Parts: sequence; C-alpha cells; structure tokens
Amino acid sequence: MPVGNLYQPSSFNQTSIKLELSDANKSNIEAILDVKVLGAQGNTVPLKDLVVVVKDIQQKNIYRKNQKEVVYV
Repeated sequence: MPVGNLYQPSSFNQTSIKLELSDANKSNIEAILDVKVLGAQGNTVPLKDLVVVVKDIQQKNIYRKNQKEVVYV
C-alpha cells in the first residue's frame, strides 16, 4: 500500500512510496508504532502519535460453490 507520492518536477508521472519493514521490526505492534517518520516541519515523529490502533476480529471468509457454502479441509 503506498504511503505517499514522490514529486519530481522533471517527471510527468508520480512515483509511489511504499513503506516496507524487516521481519524483526514487524515482531510486535509496539515496534511498528515506534518507527519515526519525518514530519512536515522537518522533525521526526513516532508513528504512534499519528495513528490510532483498533484491535478487531476479522470475519471469516465464506467459500461458495454453486451458490452453496462449502468447507475446504
């Protein structure tokens, strides 16, 4: 998922910026929230100051075949 666009005056198209973390940085939510990003005034801001984390249970997928529910094992 792109987190922003890179604007270059000499380029006609915009370049998307993607944020990718190593597996060690994705070990828990606190490690992700401690990542610092550059603010509008040039200062670094931790990600936890910019977002609100909401924990929720994701609904399970319902698989269908011929309009009937099926379960794959």
